[in-house]
Amino acid sequence: MKFTVFSMMCLSLGMASAYSVSDSNQVAKNKQADNSPNRLCGCHYHGREMKLEIFSQTGHRGQSRTKYLRSGRCYNIPSTGSARYDDGRPGKGSITFCVEADCQGHCYTASRSVQFYPDNIPGIDLGAYARSVRWTR
Repeated sequence: MKFTVFSMMCLSLGMASAYSVSDSNQVAKNKQADNSPNRLCGCHYHGREMKLEIFSQTGHRGQSRTKYLRSGRCYNIPSTGSARYDDGRPGKGSITFCVEADCQGHCYTASRSVQFYPDNIPGIDLGAYARSVRWTR
């Protein structure tokens, strides 16, 4: 009886390790085939995240960067003059831009159902380029 249980455990452990090796080989092949992120990939987009594209100048010009924000967290960002949320689509909650790091100093909050892509952050009552951002769902 003990031998049978021991044999079954060894067999199942061997199968699990063989399965994980074949899975890692498949993952490596997938990465070689297509290395571009997409919204279906679990490592880049989750339902509780908001895509934020920020631009260094007003009017959606200058250097751009993309960040994925989680609700309720403050993110320090490079000096930002304009932005686009979730590719310009309406969303839930509100977004807050602040002129100082760590969501300090003068801040401006707007509803995501109304504002989709502010093209002049200093001109929307903030008075300066944004240095931090917070999304609240």
